[in-house]
Amino acid sequence: MTAQLAVVSVPGDVNVSSWFERLPKDVRVVRFDAARRYFAKSDIILPVTRYLEIDGCGAELLLAEGSNGFSVPVADQEEAMARVHARYYIHDFGLIREGRRAIDLRATKGSVIENVQCLRQTDRAISLEFCLRTKVEQVKAENPFGIGFYIGVGSWPGASGTRSQSNHTVLDLCEVYCHERTSVGYF
Repeated sequence: MTAQLAVVSVPGDVNVSSWFERLPKDVRVVRFDAARRYFAKSDIILPVTRYLEIDGCGAELLLAEGSNGFSVPVADQEEAMARVHARYYIHDFGLIREGRRAIDLRATKGSVIENVQCLRQTDRAISLEFCLRTKVEQVKAENPFGIGFYIGVGSWPGASGTRSQSNHTVLDLCEVYCHERTSVGYF
């Protein structure tokens, strides 16, 4: 993987979490096309960038227990405001399996999650906090043990309903198949 490449493929024999830590800043497209199955041992921390496309290419991604999957950590409201223009397009995963959350986006504007199947996350399948104009389309949450789809305000210090809301976020053609432990499909 070199910094000159705008499109890179995730090798099939790596811990996806560690691989993303070394992702060059100028990469614009990440493709999961080198294998049918991938594994992440911890959170897959997404870089702060104007735009990053993550193409699942139909692959399966197995998350370790406690992993928040594709994740954007935010320490406080000041950091959230500094990074709110980051945008992610996550699409075409045949399956994101287990972990705490499959996708955990925070402080983004104009992100899209499309054509993803999530299975057996222990907290939330899809979690969006302070995600402005985000579109979630054709996503299935199957047997979540907590919440299927969560859309809310930021949960970090300084966040509030007037400072970190998820305005104009849309769920379209999304489904939840509840497990007996599912607390709620949509929240």
